[in-house]
Amino acid sequence: MLSIFALASVLACMNTPITITATPLLPVGKARFNKAFISLYDASLCANSTPFYFEDNKSKTFALSLEYRRGFTSEQLVKATIIEMARLSNRKKSEFETLKTPLAECFPTVKKGDNITGVSIDANSAKFYLNANLSCEIEWENFQNDFFGIWLSNDTRSPKKSRRLRGL
Repeated sequence: MLSIFALASVLACMNTPITITATPLLPVGKARFNKAFISLYDASLCANSTPFYFEDNKSKTFALSLEYRRGFTSEQLVKATIIEMARLSNRKKSEFETLKTPLAECFPTVKKGDNITGVSIDANSAKFYLNANLSCEIEWENFQNDFFGIWLSNDTRSPKKSRRLRGL
């Protein structure tokens, strides 16, 4: 369970070393994600090792923060998330249908400057914060790999930015 202190630290992890577990989480890397020439969001990762090898750190706690550079509706965020989770897991989008409602709680409509931080607790659970306020908790088999892999796996759509984010 994250304490209030740990939460505040997670949300500021790129500026201050934090402790959620016995091993402190430290800033690892940052990357700006774009589509064509449009900036979508800035991502930052805090983890217990630098560089961060996602495949070697399964079930470990880490934090991924996205600061949005433009607005998105909840529907856009959920749809894009499910498309990418299905692609990375080689499963059908329909297998993620029951995840739509929980994801909509995690990803409400955002505007420029909003920040969503996902804290991966273990292989199957995560907590999400919108502008430092808890928005949801998710329990889903293999969630860490399916969701956080969108940015951190070797099969991401943006391998160069993923490597930068992971401190490689």
